[in-house]
Amino acid sequence: MEIHRDRVAVVTGAAGGLGPALARRCAARGLELVLTDVDRDRLEVVRRGLGKAPPGAARPNDVSRADEVEALAALAFERFAAPVAETSENDWRWVPPARSPSRPAPGARP
Repeated sequence: MEIHRDRVAVVTGAAGGLGPALARRCAARGLELVLTDVDRDRLEVVRRGLGKAPPGAARPNDVSRADEVEALAALAFERFAAPVAETSENDWRWVPPARSPSRPAPGARP
């Protein structure tokens, strides 16, 4: 995976599985982070575990709900003035399905 400094990574499922490792790797590479997971307590443990590289935002979120995905995208865009890309759910059709249902964020890039 190619990771670029001065970019924003939104890590869903940040409290379990590969999420914490991905968050650590992105933080170590200089990315700004927005972390989210349905488990508020474990998300906080991951956030604190990043030490000197805390995420720009950590928010409990259920990515199976469109309204929560939109709120998460708005948080990332507002916090980091990230550019908005025009995307639709159809643009994400090539992304393999995850174990749980998730939705693409409007303006996020696959």
